[in-house]
Amino acid sequence: MLSVLALSRRESAAAQNYLEQCLALNQEMGYLVGSEVCLNDLGYLAIRLEDYRAARQYLEQALAFSQLLEDRLTMPSILSNLGTIACWQGMYAIALNYFAQVISMARAMGIQELEAIDLHKSGLATLARGNLCEAREYFEQSLALSRSIPPGTLLPGTLGHLALLYQRFEQEDRASATLREGLEVARGLPASFAPARLAILVAAARIWILRGKPFQAALWLSLVEYDPQPSARTAYIKQDLQEGLTECQAALPPEQCISAREQGRLLNQQAVIDARPERAASSLRPGVEHCLT
Repeated sequence: MLSVLALSRRESAAAQNYLEQCLALNQEMGYLVGSEVCLNDLGYLAIRLEDYRAARQYLEQALAFSQLLEDRLTMPSILSNLGTIACWQGMYAIALNYFAQVISMARAMGIQELEAIDLHKSGLATLARGNLCEAREYFEQSLALSRSIPPGTLLPGTLGHLALLYQRFEQEDRASATLREGLEVARGLPASFAPARLAILVAAARIWILRGKPFQAALWLSLVEYDPQPSARTAYIKQDLQEGLTECQAALPPEQCISAREQGRLLNQQAVIDARPERAASSLRPGVEHCLT
């Protein structure tokens, strides 16, 4: 699959044009497998661009080819992407059905990474339905698998969601330990894994809200809101960010909320993730530093 996680809008348009050319060439040659793969990549790219109508059209065509070819290798990816669309359109039962099919296929083929991804997605869908206990089970299963595969964006995101759930269940020590592990993993990832860094920062901020520290939460959320790579803010991160900002606005007087977000823009994201508050707060006004410890 074409990697589009860190593509800008301009680069995404170029990638879409390239894939459409490849699709046309494969169709002209009657190469069904190539057409299937191009359609799946176009669908995934459309999801990243939040064009869910186009994504569904591409993916349904890809699925038709996959079923015709009985392609068990590409089909799980297509089903997973269709599940993501269903999730974003609020059709959680349909999404969970897609993810369950992928998990079953992944287990049969012994592909742990694919299984971990769709367990994570199942956790997100279940969380959106308000079933916290079931969501925790999905995330914990995903975490067990994620720790045995190469580090990527999945592990910090899973740890972030689990830390937040543990906090909601008032398991504060467990939440803190899980959050620290997530920050440690994010710290070791290269810059190209920006979504993983943002996901763990949003989770940390929302935990601060639950612990009665909305000012610190607003500081950290501004790191995500004003990140220089807009494409790193995936749809899931945008949703969590907006929910966190809404919670901060409800907990803080307007002037404090504005102040926190303005101060947060001056923070050094890497220093926050590296747990070096003295460097992160070097350019803040006096009196703010204590909020970072």
